[in-house]
Amino acid sequence: MKNILSKFNKPEAILVVTSFPSTTNGTRELTAVAWHSKRTLMALAKKGTRMVVLAEKIPASAENETITHCGKNILVIRAWEKGSIKSLFQIAKWSLSFSAIHNTLFQFEFNIFGGILPVFFLPFLLIFFRLIGKSITFELHQVLSDLSAIATHINVKNNGILKAFNVGLAFFYFAIGTLASSIIVFESRLKTRLAPYVKSKKIHVIPLAVSPRKITSKENARHALGFSKKDLVIMSFGFVNWYKGSDWITKTVSNMRMKNVRLVMAGGESTTFKDKRFYQKFYRDVERIAEKNNRITLTGFIPDRQIGRYFAAADICVLPYRVFMSASGPLAQALSYQKPILFSENLNDYFQSDDMRRALKKSNLVATDVIFKLNSRHFTQKIRHAKENIEDFTEFSKLLGNTRNIDEIASRYNRLLFSNTPQGLLPTFRVLMNEK
Repeated sequence: MKNILSKFNKPEAILVVTSFPSTTNGTRELTAVAWHSKRTLMALAKKGTRMVVLAEKIPASAENETITHCGKNILVIRAWEKGSIKSLFQIAKWSLSFSAIHNTLFQFEFNIFGGILPVFFLPFLLIFFRLIGKSITFELHQVLSDLSAIATHINVKNNGILKAFNVGLAFFYFAIGTLASSIIVFESRLKTRLAPYVKSKKIHVIPLAVSPRKITSKENARHALGFSKKDLVIMSFGFVNWYKGSDWITKTVSNMRMKNVRLVMAGGESTTFKDKRFYQKFYRDVERIAEKNNRITLTGFIPDRQIGRYFAAADICVLPYRVFMSASGPLAQALSYQKPILFSENLNDYFQSDDMRRALKKSNLVATDVIFKLNSRHFTQKIRHAKENIEDFTEFSKLLGNTRNIDEIASRYNRLLFSNTPQGLLPTFRVLMNEK
């Protein structure tokens, strides 16, 4: 094992703390970070960058007891357990085995370590990294300054508790901004929200990468999934969640008078909340609506190998979000398959990004063409409009996807990660000792 570790313990390597998919079960039972991390890190590896990934342990997986390779340039160590405060100590311990690696990347969302306590102690882990001379690039998946916007989503209704959480959130952003060399967010609006807590020059906007996918035959995909040529297939992709408007879209489509409309809810239970009673009730309510209406299909978890079939069958992808707090993985997926997209009005801030505006202009669209209000009449109008202008909507997705191509995104990650210089108290101490 020492030989393997020493092979990767080089200054030109990167130490990554993240959730990473299993070789057998893929992203099942993991957060969306795992889907994103594999795509991004494999693109970096393709460019020759070596990485040591301190990844989440996966329940009942043989990989937990081994150190594995994902290609020749990625070493995966199942180093920490979700929901355990010991995880941060395990990460710190493993980091000492890679003393020659200076550049580190944290891929973070608020539930990645499970619960509030690990988030509270995370800045102390970053302090430790700084002390041992590592520079930190911190990838922040969600930016929200007021949790009252997602009070229903997280089931916190007490105003006093929400205010306390908001204070804690502000402190967390400030601490991360102080300790990290660079912070990555995925959309321009998220940078604007983070700016009151972090120096603007530290915040870098790098969109979620789009991996071009081979699109299979629509006819074959529809036949396999039970749709006809006449059907107008609308798809909402990803975990079923309140903030994503999963219940709204199922209720709306169940009552639509438009003929031949079919809705595919392409996803299953949230891995974050599936054990919570309030979420179980929410999910059952969505299930009941789907079961009572034969125009709605609720798929449950879709394995990676089957995702392409659903996108091939779909005519339009919809993002009926109630809250914009992070970049959308389903948006990146839709762009990968060049699918027409409609955004809820709550995602209007997406169009602060220059590449979004340029793609609209080049495809002869304006923002109001692709944005719908969360009321059934307006939604129906926008679906009809998209159907009648399907070529322009498809061109928008194609152009935006090309701008966010994974090869270009990987190059931007590389430049940022290796632009940081090692910082810390121990390296400074060593330099002073050598001078003596």
